[in-house]
Amino acid sequence: MLAGPITLPKKKTLMLRRQKEKFLAARDSYMPLPTELIISFLALFAVVYPLVLLFIYLARGVLWWFAGTFFLIDELMWVLYNPLRFMMRGGKKFREGFGGKASRGLFLLLTIFLVGPLYKLAIYVLTLPLRLITAIYFDVIMYLFVMTADTIEELSTPSLVLCASGRASSTCSGGSSDFPNG
Repeated sequence: MLAGPITLPKKKTLMLRRQKEKFLAARDSYMPLPTELIISFLALFAVVYPLVLLFIYLARGVLWWFAGTFFLIDELMWVLYNPLRFMMRGGKKFREGFGGKASRGLFLLLTIFLVGPLYKLAIYVLTLPLRLITAIYFDVIMYLFVMTADTIEELSTPSLVLCASGRASSTCSGGSSDFPNG
């Protein structure tokens, strides 16, 4: 049985004390004070945030300017996919009259002889690259940009107001807001 506290040799204790002192000195020399971190962050935010807002403002205009081209491509693909659409349109009188019966008959003939389905399949395959490009533009680039831009803009100008009822909305109807401008 041991009859007392375990002690390290003096040399080992001295070595551990020196290592601890070196570690603490190194840590204190490399770690900035919390106030310096906060000031650095605020300065960075004050410079970067207006630049990000400027980029959003400029990029939004460019993206929407190019959107017209992609809308035109979508319309072209729609017209190619539905070339006889003008025959199917019209009011109730057209659909119930001779024009409606003729267009229905033409549709049945094209379907029975597989002209319609083969045409639509060919157009579908031929326009696949265009559909992929427009899908990537609208569903990925535009969506991600708009969602990111709206989120960043919400930091400076929030659009939702917390109503007295506890729900968030753009306006509080039927009650007052918890905020002075609501």
